[in-house]
Amino acid sequence: MRTAIIVIIVIQLIADVVASLALLGQNFLLAILGLALALLSLVPLIALLRCMDDVSDLQSEVYSLRNRLHQLEGQLAAPEDRPVAGAFVSEAPQSKMTARERWTCSKCGSVNRAGINACESCGARYSFEQQKITDAPLTKWRLKENKKK
Repeated sequence: MRTAIIVIIVIQLIADVVASLALLGQNFLLAILGLALALLSLVPLIALLRCMDDVSDLQSEVYSLRNRLHQLEGQLAAPEDRPVAGAFVSEAPQSKMTARERWTCSKCGSVNRAGINACESCGARYSFEQQKITDAPLTKWRLKENKKK
């Protein structure tokens, strides 16, 4: 299609030049007026040619965007056990919250060691509110005192 429009433009240019030369023998002013109108008639064809270039650029952009959309749909439809690029994958949630450091039970006041999820003396569950680290050392006499209570 593009080549056909270029051929039409070339043929029209040749015809306009020949017509202007023929009019030049009769009247100089008439020849210039004929050449100006002939060049004016080429403007829509040149605009069409430029628009066709823009359309081909847009088609290539649409093609690349469709490919990208297809890739994203594939990632979205991916099984949940396979990690998606850029997504945060968390490990299995912990069923019980465990202490990372020594903590004091809010119920009975005993000092408990790190890595457990319940108080050793009263059985109260560990929670974030009980994260206060005690300065008291975890000794046998302290544990015996708490067991007596």
